[in-house]
Amino acid sequence: MGRRILMLLADEYRPDPRVRKEALALVEDGINVTILSWDRGHHHESRSEKEGLKIECVRTGKVYGLLKLGLNYPRFFLKAFGISRRMDFDSVHAHDLDTLLLGVAITRLKGVPLVYDAHEHYAAMVAGDVPPFFARVFDRLEAWALRYVDLLVTANSKIEEYLLPHLRSPRVNSVVVMNCIDYVDQTPTHRDHDGIIVFYSGSLESTRYVEDIALATLDIEDCTFKVAGDGPLRQRIEQLSKTQDRIIFMGYVPHQELLESMIDIDLVACLMDPSNENNKIGTPNKLFESMVLGVPVLVSEGTLSAEIALEEGCGIAINWSEGDFKEAVETIRDSRMRREMGDNGRRAAREKYNWGIMKKRLVDAYRSLSP
Repeated sequence: MGRRILMLLADEYRPDPRVRKEALALVEDGINVTILSWDRGHHHESRSEKEGLKIECVRTGKVYGLLKLGLNYPRFFLKAFGISRRMDFDSVHAHDLDTLLLGVAITRLKGVPLVYDAHEHYAAMVAGDVPPFFARVFDRLEAWALRYVDLLVTANSKIEEYLLPHLRSPRVNSVVVMNCIDYVDQTPTHRDHDGIIVFYSGSLESTRYVEDIALATLDIEDCTFKVAGDGPLRQRIEQLSKTQDRIIFMGYVPHQELLESMIDIDLVACLMDPSNENNKIGTPNKLFESMVLGVPVLVSEGTLSAEIALEEGCGIAINWSEGDFKEAVETIRDSRMRREMGDNGRRAAREKYNWGIMKKRLVDAYRSLSP
């Protein structure tokens, strides 16, 4: 029988693109993967199988809002721990801090290795949603739990640098697996259209400047803003889209459909408020997806995203202001400049930022992990 991995996910498996890609990469290498996920909205069967992955769902009370999340998390922890006791596996792969402590408990009981997959700088990510005391507690809990980790996987080098000092030994392996997509040799065909189309997909929140872009777009001639995703600003963006023809709200769009729709985009907005540490060191999926598709990106100065985009020549970095945004849009109107940035992004994706490279890193790290 091949190796068996239990993946822990404190959210619904919709699926999250990173979780899916990593799980499928391991399955392709002959590993049996079971994903134990939290069915927060009661949308999924208790057991299912998709693409060769076994998915077990944990149900608590329905979760909507931070209060319900906090009240139901202990139930998720205990139920997931109970389910795991009846399962056989050789290692546990914990996605983000909200499953790391669960992973520590399970692996200490079972005597198997623990893999920690840090998608974000977790404490910094939640800092705007919880009192500072809780953010500090999360940071210290993560540092404490890292001493039990046998393989560290991070979404970029900055997150890795932040977490490495807390591992129990320099001999513990660490690998950076970025949220890249497969590189496609054939250059995507961008269809002609009038004006400039700016696109944003992700969490609809103020730190991503979504509403700011929408309002600024209204003052720019022949400029349309397309928005996909969900979050606190959803209602506001929906309202604007109903009264303004040049703001198009797409709601939730499946990942593959999203990539197909991006072929017609002129500029992908990857702006994040750099005053938040997680934003400063974060690398949004859309940065790498835009590279493969040959679409220029708009990033925030002072972030890792800007560092990558400027180094590769595939985007424009600004400190948010309506004036700087308008200037970026005018720059993108130049088809030669747009094509040059797109070609630079494609080259970077082919040479550095593609899933083939990242998949090999992950698989190699797992092969070196002692069962």
